[in-house]
Amino acid sequence: MSVNILSFLGCSSSFLLYPDRQTYASPAKSGFKVQESMLASTDGTKIHTLYMQHPDHSTNPIKHIVLQFHGNGQNLSSHFFSSVWLLQMGLPVYIFDYRGYGKSEGEKSISGTIEDCQMMFRFALEKAKQNDAKLILYGQSLGTSLIQVILQNISIEDQKYISLIIFDGGFLSYRQVAKDAISIVLYPLALLLLSDAPHPEKFKNPANIPVLIIHGEQDDVIHARHAHELHKHYQGSKLMMFPDTGHVDWMVKPVYRRELQLLLGEILLKNTM
Repeated sequence: MSVNILSFLGCSSSFLLYPDRQTYASPAKSGFKVQESMLASTDGTKIHTLYMQHPDHSTNPIKHIVLQFHGNGQNLSSHFFSSVWLLQMGLPVYIFDYRGYGKSEGEKSISGTIEDCQMMFRFALEKAKQNDAKLILYGQSLGTSLIQVILQNISIEDQKYISLIIFDGGFLSYRQVAKDAISIVLYPLALLLLSDAPHPEKFKNPANIPVLIIHGEQDDVIHARHAHELHKHYQGSKLMMFPDTGHVDWMVKPVYRRELQLLLGEILLKNTM
């Protein structure tokens, strides 16, 4: 999530969003099985959604479904690469674009994005219930905060259908991220513009959902200390810090990819026992 000085000349927290409508790549052309749909958000805005499976695992019984919340730039045609390590494990993945991104209708807004995320959570939750499965919520950068915001309004009963939350390159506070990104002179202006931003830190995980936190120690977008703040906030969470990676790019290294796959397999096995 990048922030620059000109962004703060805007009028609200929508400066956090940097959508585009360019097509970067295709998961279908990359060899994955894909079902594409347009789902109506709360206000009727159509949201572009993909359901992806690895062809070698598409007939396996479904025990877990991943719902991916991507970062604040580009769109799902670039972000789906970040879930390949999950697809390789045989986990099906839902990925969607917030309004104003990619093929989704509408214009960008934080409030609208939260509505889109709430709709997608409800949709994926029903799919999980139909398959007697559980959800894995996978957030990256901005997506980590959106998970924390929407779960504040989800019943504990429904939260019990979540087997794991993954925060990748994430943070607990918009205001602290802004403080990292700008000078101390402009920080009061940042607080003013963030007055309508949500508060991820208000989510206290009442259902004690397992949490996995992943972060690169060389992250120059979301400082590594934010991972430690998340780890402190979510007691009992698992923290994985990679010393030579930056912002949500650890998966390009096969050794880290395999390490996370093994760890995730252990977590999911433990949760089903």
